[in-house]
Amino acid sequence: MNANGMLCGYMVRHMKVDSFVVHVVNCVKHQLEEFDRASTFFMDFYTNFFLFYGKVFGKTFQIIMTFAEAEELTAESPYVLDRWHSS
Repeated sequence: MNANGMLCGYMVRHMKVDSFVVHVVNCVKHQLEEFDRASTFFMDFYTNFFLFYGKVFGKTFQIIMTFAEAEELTAESPYVLDRWHSS
């Protein structure tokens, strides 16, 4: 039985999109800190978009994801958010 998959599926169906995105961001942040102790990763939530920014492996990044994109991605699969990248 894939307990993690079941739990993630349950969370995406029963949590608000912004709460689920915060959960995924915290998981990604934890993973990045394991790979690069000097990494920084932040998220700001606005009315209709999320702003992700920080520095990982010496490179600064900034990514914007709209609320609609987050809703669409979570409807597709609970695992899409942590694999998503802006075009």
